[in-house]
Amino acid sequence: MMILSQLLPDNLPIVKSTIGENLGFIYESLEEISRECASMPECGSNILYDKMRNSTRNSFYQLLYITEGEAILEHATQKNVIRDRPFIYYSAPGRAQKITIRGCVKGHLLFISKEILVDILNKLPDATRSYRDEAFILDLALKRENHSEIAILENALISIQEEIAKEESLGLRALLLCWIRLAYIVSFRLAHHGSALFLCQHRHAEKFRRYLHLIDEHFREHWALPLYAKHLNITVSTLNNICRELGGLPAKEYVAQRLVKEAEFYLKYQSLSIIEIAHQLGFKDSSYFTRFFKRHATITPTAYRQKIDDNNRDEEIVPNHDLEAFD
Repeated sequence: MMILSQLLPDNLPIVKSTIGENLGFIYESLEEISRECASMPECGSNILYDKMRNSTRNSFYQLLYITEGEAILEHATQKNVIRDRPFIYYSAPGRAQKITIRGCVKGHLLFISKEILVDILNKLPDATRSYRDEAFILDLALKRENHSEIAILENALISIQEEIAKEESLGLRALLLCWIRLAYIVSFRLAHHGSALFLCQHRHAEKFRRYLHLIDEHFREHWALPLYAKHLNITVSTLNNICRELGGLPAKEYVAQRLVKEAEFYLKYQSLSIIEIAHQLGFKDSSYFTRFFKRHATITPTAYRQKIDDNNRDEEIVPNHDLEAFD
């Protein structure tokens, strides 16, 4: 038996290779840890856990994916025992938790920095933003209809393991970060659309998550805050307090951010006119949409699209001196 915490020993390198650069993540193969633990007489004690608990790397976000074996997850006052069924466990840093693994266990343990996680969440729907400060368990045995996404997750983690083993190779750093982002994105997607058990420490974390999910569903309808609050069975004042406590912003700001994000998508990737985009987003007046977008993005929709076009044009230009060598 062996006990893991969300932290790793102080002397563990960020990447098990000679890359020599802190990429902001830590990877461990649970199968390798199990073998190492089996050779240690003191493995059944809390020695390994104590070393991990004393680690200074206390700001990493943990993703545990177990495919075979038994694990006991103790999170605050909750205790969950999972045997011989694949599952995902995600946790933000600073959680009161202990993970006990029994016997031979197969799977992956991945930690990432806040900077990497924020970059990932910025590319996802707003409903997943609250995951940053939460913890959840997802039983993948109940997700058979999502077998293709589970396969993507497993392939991403195996690819991380294989790339690290290569040590130095062309594009190694960039490729590792791509696989890491993919692993977390798929995990959040499975949790968002599945039956994840959220282990919330903040009493209103679930309300906050539900609010962001409602925004994803109804932002084009321009729901007023009282309607959101009604669906959550709380007052507008309570909704604002929850959003400020967990996200640092008033409730209406999350609705505005969602509209701006969707508008930016249309401006970047669609050829719709400003009037058509305004209509798609539920604005009856395109001039009001323009004022709304400028207020939140500090630039008009037309100027934003022009800026994107200019950037794309600059990327397509090939400097003449790059071609001179072939003359």
